[in-house]
Amino acid sequence: MAALQIYKNRAEIVVCDSGIGLLESLKPSLASHNAAYTGYSDVELILEMLTKGISSKEGDQGGNGLCTCFHHAKLTNSDMHIRLSETYYHFFKVADKPNLIDSLMISEQLLELTGTFISFAVPFNK
Repeated sequence: MAALQIYKNRAEIVVCDSGIGLLESLKPSLASHNAAYTGYSDVELILEMLTKGISSKEGDQGGNGLCTCFHHAKLTNSDMHIRLSETYYHFFKVADKPNLIDSLMISEQLLELTGTFISFAVPFNK
């Protein structure tokens, strides 16, 4: 599912699915074709997916689209939200922070959610 909501000062773009989840699909493939990422924490994997485009599909150099989405979020200084099974990753104003980890707030031990929920808050002004 995808949705777009327009507010006074921003647009909210939301994409979600009810699959097994972003990390749950990536982790089993690490040993076979992304061995360099074996042992990475969930946060480290999310950061690598956003900045380098690692994927669960062998030979997929474009990643899972998160890298491209993150690039556009950075260009527009958007907030980016990734909600997984029991964890919520909120990246605030990603263009304002030289280190991506500095824009990150994590909420854990949430009610379980099946799938992946990704959203962007795109400001209309700088």
